[in-house]
Amino acid sequence: MFRTKKEPLIYSDEFRTAVLKAYPENDNIKALLKANEYFLGRYLDDCSQCPAPSLDPELIIEKIECGAIDELLIIAKQNLELVKLAQLKSEVYRMWDKECFLD
Repeated sequence: MFRTKKEPLIYSDEFRTAVLKAYPENDNIKALLKANEYFLGRYLDDCSQCPAPSLDPELIIEKIECGAIDELLIIAKQNLELVKLAQLKSEVYRMWDKECFLD
């Protein structure tokens, strides 16, 4: 089944903002976004497939047992930011689909 592409493809400001937040350092994605390229979806799909990070239970136990609760808190907060970024990347790909197709 073929889907109907939006023509011309012009990405919304909301989508542009989300992409730049998810990929602030990726020059390829920025160039495709700026040019309103359909192929941007391929990059977003590849990047959205990366698994979200998780904390190793052994690390948690080790830090608690040695009393390094503050260090564990820092690691957990860093991990939470990475999880949120992975979720944003997945959402950006779903947004791309809505930006590009009429159906």
